[in-house]
Amino acid sequence: MPESASVYEAVYRYATIENAEERARVVSQLIAPMVARIRDNPMGISVNEDPAAVLESDVTFSEFLQSASRQEHWMQLPCSALRLRPGLFSALDSMFGGFADATLIKSDCENMTPPLPALEQLRTAAIDAQPVCVGTIRYALAREFDKRYVAILLHRMELLKDDTPQNPTERKRLVTVSRFMAQHQTQVDAATLQMTAYYAHGFGVSPKLAERHATRAVQVMVGQAYQLCITG
Repeated sequence: MPESASVYEAVYRYATIENAEERARVVSQLIAPMVARIRDNPMGISVNEDPAAVLESDVTFSEFLQSASRQEHWMQLPCSALRLRPGLFSALDSMFGGFADATLIKSDCENMTPPLPALEQLRTAAIDAQPVCVGTIRYALAREFDKRYVAILLHRMELLKDDTPQNPTERKRLVTVSRFMAQHQTQVDAATLQMTAYYAHGFGVSPKLAERHATRAVQVMVGQAYQLCITG
């Protein structure tokens, strides 16, 4: 629909126009039709009816993108926008804690970044090691996993902090993660080596720091896989 085309242009303009006043003027006009559509049929996520208010911050614009994607399923957030405006990572958050999260906007970063076969193979192995999960919360957990993976691809280390509370369930999970990594040490080493080069060459990070960041990224990816199915 025309509204979704305007939203994609709005994302581009939002990420590339540096002057705040000019950005607000241009983008508010582009998103006005979708804001009106959401107002008439919010589908679980409402937004401010004033397009200018939607542009108050990356968070409010991210909420708009999530709501717009409920109107137009399978919308994709351009990876270039996430590079230019990291605050838009909020658009990749879970909103519902259930199946509806599967309909929210996703990024196209996996298609827009260089192939990382060693990392992808380890990711597949970690996912395959998880039990079959039946609760609808799995859609929200998968969304968090995908967001962390995009953060890894774009070297957003601030999004790879481990803030999980240390309780018996979490300690048990960490033991299981450590066991998996030990059993897949060859794949872990290959992924870490690949990501070290990726960070050093693609993001201008020193080799030593790139290795630390790569090690952290691999640990977070595997650890997040072990949160794809919460069983208690």
